Amino acid sequence: MRSQRRAIYIFLLPPIAFILIVMLYPLVQSFWYSLTNFYFLDTSPPKFTGLKNYIALFSDTNFLLAFRNSLLLITLYVPSMVILSTVIAALLDTGIRASGVYRTLIFIPVCVGLTMATLMWIWILNPDGLLDAIFKVLHLPTVKWLATDVSTIVTAVIITIWKNLGFNVVIILAGLYAIPKELYEAASIDGAGRIKSFFSLTIPLVKDSISLVGIMAIISSVKAFEQIWAVSRGGGTVDVLYTFMYKTTFRYFEMGKGAAISYIMAIFILIISYLNIKYIKTEV
Repeated sequence: MRSQRRAIYIFLLPPIAFILIVMLYPLVQSFWYSLTNFYFLDTSPPKFTGLKNYIALFSDTNFLLAFRNSLLLITLYVPSMVILSTVIAALLDTGIRASGVYRTLIFIPVCVGLTMATLMWIWILNPDGLLDAIFKVLHLPTVKWLATDVSTIVTAVIITIWKNLGFNVVIILAGLYAIPKELYEAASIDGAGRIKSFFSLTIPLVKDSISLVGIMAIISSVKAFEQIWAVSRGGGTVDVLYTFMYKTTFRYFEMGKGAAISYIMAIFILIISYLNIKYIKTEV
């Protein structure tokens, strides 16, 4: 028994050491940096300043604007992704004709790089772009998709939904496949139609999958970078938390403040994910 335990410890030592070196050490070090005045171009060692970086951020109008944009992105993206994924997965699960073709078409954008997808959508939504040309042919008023902060965030939400929808539909479908078909037959015998069965049977039984999609959508929206950076022409006009952290750290070299922003983002994700898990409970 002792030799077996010793062998287990020996085999566990490399991955534990890897986790400590690659993950835990940078995590602790970055938290320490968030409590200092670390400036990359300053040759003097960082000095401990406590919560000064955090306090300074919440009095910084640019940070508050980026925080507001992130909230707007989350508010638009998370419910839209959860609702669309659930509805489309439910439609595909009903056995409609050519459902395999639809699944393939929905999943194809997942295989496209996010930056490439963003550039393609910018070409479509730009003034005198493809969508603008279609509107003109139909004699419809054109929309300036990239003119304001709000329209830029909306555009980023559309791009992100188009990119990630297929993957989330697969997650919901996996939950739907686990539901015994006998339950739907029993509900049909009791007089429940498709809509009533969807809300009273399907939704409660796939709440775990819906919760997972919600958490992934929250993380994806808080960590939104490529689509915002590309849509706002290199982060020059619109910032969310991630782009603001990048610019603070690698453009202005304020490493301590950039580390503080990353921990604010992490706490933000944990709080919203906790609320999502708490209020979306499985009911079987």
